[in-house]
Amino acid sequence: MVEKPNAYKENRKAALKTIDQTAFNEMMIKQFNLMKQNGVELTPECEAMVSWYEWICEKFPEPSVSKPAPKSKVEEKEKAVDSTPPAKSKAPKKKKTGK
Repeated sequence: MVEKPNAYKENRKAALKTIDQTAFNEMMIKQFNLMKQNGVELTPECEAMVSWYEWICEKFPEPSVSKPAPKSKVEEKEKAVDSTPPAKSKAPKKKKTGK
């Protein structure tokens, strides 16, 4: 049986349909932006796309993930005083050998 001469194109199209296009587009624009920041000269089309992306990011910034404030030393001391000490574990006794 002879394969279709353009079967690879159909297989590629089917595989590419599994990629989330929105995520892919954003990833590519971010990559172009990094290239631009590193001094790579982009085509005018890519330059326009990166400028548009930067505008979008300024208009709709990603929410920042705030880290909890570090505990003060006073809080740590209070916690140490209020907490019960861990139970002491006894080391197993060594067996005496008669030798």
